[in-house]
Amino acid sequence: MSAVLTDTSISHVARGQVVNDLLENKVSAEALRLAVYAATAVPAQEVPRSLGDLVFGARALRDTGEFPHPSLGLLDARRRVAGFADALLEEIDTENFSTIEDDLFRWARTVEGNEGLRNCC
Repeated sequence: MSAVLTDTSISHVARGQVVNDLLENKVSAEALRLAVYAATAVPAQEVPRSLGDLVFGARALRDTGEFPHPSLGLLDARRRVAGFADALLEEIDTENFSTIEDDLFRWARTVEGNEGLRNCC
């Protein structure tokens, strides 16, 4: 399993499908979405770490009620925002994309322009 998820010749879409096929009907829809995202959003070599970080965060949330958020650099913050946007836009009608894109662009510029917001997540 690990060899498939870390194989750089396999596309991120295929990695996500492998995770989806393994976990479908075994975990909640929300957990499935998170695991698939964790397997597709990072380079192949980082998939085990990405899934491990997700497990660590879920356990911390369960045990303490808080989700650990390390400070992110600008590029990592952009990747996280892009991931949230991808997850949200996945189920939205494409007719609304231009309005949503404008809103997300303004929101990203606000976060980029405010050091406190960049460091909080």
